Amino acid sequence: MEVQELARTIDNLNHYLIDVWDWNALNDIRREYVRTVFDIDNQRRGELESKRDISANVREHLIAKYAKAVDEADRVTALLRDVPSHIAEVLLEKVQKDLRRLGTGRECERQRTDHLPFEPDLGFQDDPTPEELEEYRNRPPEPEWHEEYPDHSEPWEFIASELGPFAERVADRIRDHRGHADEKGTVPEQETDPELLRIKWIPTTAVFIHLVEELVKKEYIEVPGRNSKEGEGNETELIRRLLQAFVIIGSKTGKPLTVEGLRQRFQSERKVAYTTGLRIELPYASEL
Repeated sequence: MEVQELARTIDNLNHYLIDVWDWNALNDIRREYVRTVFDIDNQRRGELESKRDISANVREHLIAKYAKAVDEADRVTALLRDVPSHIAEVLLEKVQKDLRRLGTGRECERQRTDHLPFEPDLGFQDDPTPEELEEYRNRPPEPEWHEEYPDHSEPWEFIASELGPFAERVADRIRDHRGHADEKGTVPEQETDPELLRIKWIPTTAVFIHLVEELVKKEYIEVPGRNSKEGEGNETELIRRLLQAFVIIGSKTGKPLTVEGLRQRFQSERKVAYTTGLRIELPYASEL
């Protein structure tokens, strides 16, 4: 394949991997989230059950779209096997960056605007009179979301928190695809189960870190090797894999921790923020 043709293909892939999430449907879910928060704030519905319902709704939608995104990513990135590595990396870098940006509310809102051009509803049944237009222009500004609903994430931040892990996995798949092709001339096998619902960690981050370190120390789990070498543990890779299975919410930000954020907590001297008497001590795996 010619480089120019490949570049056009990658550009098309970038657009498709953004469009595949169906911003029409996500915007409908955003509206449902706003109604849910309004009902919770006005004590019309219970908070826990309501948020669980809306989260299940958006995840069911994203699971189906993720499977399509993976198929398209595999189809196009398979073309890179015959392309020099340095060219392929440049072409795919933007694709991965754009996917990872979907983990932010601002980017999700921007995509919504790009896909659904904003048409203001002035609330008029017929053509507005000059007086009505003047009244509309001079209307008081609507309160900011965080001022009106300080206990709830902004609507697009909520969508981004659910969409981000899915988009991140597609970006990782593109990256891993290149690595496997360089080493073996093959591509990663298709995941048989597109279910990406990560397990939510409920206690503090300090408890999670303590348990993981205890499992490593007592030889229940193995730290991935660095550059395929035994004995050289890659802590960052371990953290990345843990975050593929668990979602850990930061106590200060209220947002899921990133790989870098959790890595910093692993290295912090204050990571165990509870008394020694409450710490869990496991026997060595070899003793069981």
